[in-house]
Amino acid sequence: MNTTRELERDYQVRKALKVIEHYSEATEAKWLFDFMRGVIPADEQVVLLTPETENWDPSYFSYLHPRIVSIYYSVNLSLGLGIGLDYFIRGAATAASIVSEGQLEMVGQMLKLQHEAMYEAETFPYVAEKYLENYVTIITTALVSPETTTWRQMLAFISGVYWLLSYVDISGDDPVLKTIYDILIDRAKKGFIDFI
Repeated sequence: MNTTRELERDYQVRKALKVIEHYSEATEAKWLFDFMRGVIPADEQVVLLTPETENWDPSYFSYLHPRIVSIYYSVNLSLGLGIGLDYFIRGAATAASIVSEGQLEMVGQMLKLQHEAMYEAETFPYVAEKYLENYVTIITTALVSPETTTWRQMLAFISGVYWLLSYVDISGDDPVLKTIYDILIDRAKKGFIDFI
């Protein structure tokens, strides 16, 4: 018998797939399905990073912020950008703005390994159950936006943000997560990326 948590998880996945299917058929953008490949259950998610959110400011939420820009530039983007890898890297580096200073080098290493894995598999990682509802809300909001030319970049960026956040040991009710969600949903509604 399914638990309430499993039912909620299945509902969110079905909702995302229904929206993706609609826009995929309308635009022949079959690659949209790459953004909802599956979910990592909460009890299987590995937490490796410590947050540093006490003095965090929304202005830090940029991959070009001086504290984290080196993470973005440390990844070998010459491997290829065909599926929006550059924007995934930007999103993950941006999310690193909440990670403690002493772990930023580890974030860079994690991102290099993930980038190589994505390049080889030509797809995006699974979504952590902890962020599934927010992720689904943001990607479906982005797809409703009439600005279809930015879909791949926007969804890749969002995927990168939530991929990195899934490794951070942070409470789901931390106000920083709400601020990040608000920033992402605002960009999704506008249909363009101005994350720098």
